[in-house]
Amino acid sequence: MVELWAVMGDIAVSVSTPIDPRVGYRRLRDTGAQPLFCLSSVPVPAQARLVHSDVAEESFCTVHTAPYLIELRCSTDRLGHDGTALLQVVQMILERLLQRSGAASLVAACVRLPSGCGALLLGGRGAGKTSTAIALCETAGGRLVANDMCVVGLYEGQPVAVAGSRELCIRHEAAVRNFPWLLPRLPIARPSGWSGKIPIRPEDVGLSTTREPTPVTGAYVLRIDASVPLHTMEADPRRMRYELYENTARIVRGSATPLLRGDGHGFAACLPSLDDEVCHKSRAGLVETLVTTVGLVEVTGPAGDAAQWIAADAASRVVRP
Repeated sequence: MVELWAVMGDIAVSVSTPIDPRVGYRRLRDTGAQPLFCLSSVPVPAQARLVHSDVAEESFCTVHTAPYLIELRCSTDRLGHDGTALLQVVQMILERLLQRSGAASLVAACVRLPSGCGALLLGGRGAGKTSTAIALCETAGGRLVANDMCVVGLYEGQPVAVAGSRELCIRHEAAVRNFPWLLPRLPIARPSGWSGKIPIRPEDVGLSTTREPTPVTGAYVLRIDASVPLHTMEADPRRMRYELYENTARIVRGSATPLLRGDGHGFAACLPSLDDEVCHKSRAGLVETLVTTVGLVEVTGPAGDAAQWIAADAASRVVRP
């Protein structure tokens, strides 16, 4: 059995499995899907435990709450030999622990401005979060806190971005349109289709990053479009409550979560719901603070213009003491 510890900040999950998840972990990093946690072979205090057993019979999963233990019985052939599917379970457990500690991960980017204020960038796929984050770093002296995945917690009523993935995944077309200076640093071979992105480390393109906890003073829902002039308006609070709640609840679900087979064909197992009232209250509190205290602004227009406006707006807001 392989014994590993998945660590995210102050929380950790111990993992026992006959396969080696480090293979899948390296594969994820190579494709730009950088996990928010690290894997360690050095024992650390863990708040939960995942035990995977290689069995030939029908797969099933059992959750014990005291102590928190997940037993996953599934054949390695179904689950996959590289551990990618197992890492999905690890991420779900870590997210549950994260939410029970008063934080949650969001599909979002965050940039720390020279004033110390943080701009949280929200929006759907292709909305321009990465492009705007790059523009804030390039033109406003910002430092990247997170891109694509951002951990935000409430600390004495103030939303604070405390961690996140920092790898930049840029569509070639977006680089041509918004950042031609990046082109010489991109690989010649470009991915095909709308979904194809090129993973880049911020340091490789001259952008600064930070791991310093950053108070979120502005939250912006982006629709970056170079063909229209800059336009800003207050986001609808009712709609944003739903959208932000769905964002924070996407990993810890109120219903069972299927695990895909390692080969991607069919399902390997089913993970029972990891959600509970404590997680719900944590998500709801974070969402309510972002909506009512921080306030959300919809920003449409070119990435450069949007970044300039966001930098001024976020810096003008007061960080709660």
